[in-house]
Amino acid sequence: MESQHSQKSRSTKIETQFFSAWKTFLQVLTTVISVEMLIMTFYHFGPFELSWWAEALIDAGLIAVAIFVSTWCLHLRPLRQAVRQERQNAERMSHQATIAIEEQRLALIEATKLSALGELAADTAHEINNPVAAIRLTAEQLSELIDEQHPQSSDISDMAKTIAEQAARVGRIIDGLRHLARGGATAPLQSIGLHYLLNSALRLHDDLFPNRSAEVSIQLDLGTQPESTLECRPIQIEQVLLNLVNNAYDAIQGLENKWIKIAAHESENAIEVSVTDSGSISSEIRDQLFRPRFTTKPPGKGNGLGLGICKRIIESHKGKLSLDVLSENTRFVIRFPKSLVSSPAGNKG
Repeated sequence: MESQHSQKSRSTKIETQFFSAWKTFLQVLTTVISVEMLIMTFYHFGPFELSWWAEALIDAGLIAVAIFVSTWCLHLRPLRQAVRQERQNAERMSHQATIAIEEQRLALIEATKLSALGELAADTAHEINNPVAAIRLTAEQLSELIDEQHPQSSDISDMAKTIAEQAARVGRIIDGLRHLARGGATAPLQSIGLHYLLNSALRLHDDLFPNRSAEVSIQLDLGTQPESTLECRPIQIEQVLLNLVNNAYDAIQGLENKWIKIAAHESENAIEVSVTDSGSISSEIRDQLFRPRFTTKPPGKGNGLGLGICKRIIESHKGKLSLDVLSENTRFVIRFPKSLVSSPAGNKG
């Protein structure tokens, strides 16, 4: 805002100089022409005839006026260009400020929605977790009882185990929604195993969308060391990964060859986590992907975090989220600096 005010003041100053110079030019030009007209009128209507030196003086005056006009035009040209340039700069800065304000507004709206969803999920979890835990415990006890007293009824025991597993899955879904909605924005950084983090995000995806695995193959390529840990806010990173996987799933609908690949690789200066799908992105929309409100999804589909918010989450971790424009397929890459990576004993994962 301060630089925008400075830019506006500088533009106003240049415009003032331009109009002041133009006003001076008109005043001098008017004065010279008036003098020339007075001399010519005096000799034309007076009793005198113009001598050769008077005509020469008038001609010299006209030449002087022509030189004066040319000189001032040359003087005013850079001022005009400067005014035009300053106006363009002011318009560009105003446009950038408008974009920044819009991004902040959308981020606030998103945060408000997530906060409301977090409260709803917390209330729902409180009401559901207890009966779900009771169902799970009862199903596990029933399965053990059948195995002990009726070992021949394995099919009934399997049904009881299925009930217990599904009850556990319901609990994970509720907890996942609650944590994702709250976002973990105020949570401290934690040292968490990178393999554990990626597998956790994938498990959460499978819990939320159990029918997708039969339709789309999701591959996990862990090229990092098993003991590698990342200093991060795990919930936020899971948010980003889940959003990228959701985008990938939506993008490959209608393709014959459907696959999604999550990979992690370690380089000399960074840890790279990528989400690649079998689709592709046209060059026309690549530059717009991280802009507010931009979506290629039909109405009702664009309810995720948005790539702009994902980008800010990664940047808050001193990382970078970008589209790999050299990849034949759609590939988003998250780069974490090595300063966030460590291998402490007893890490999670």
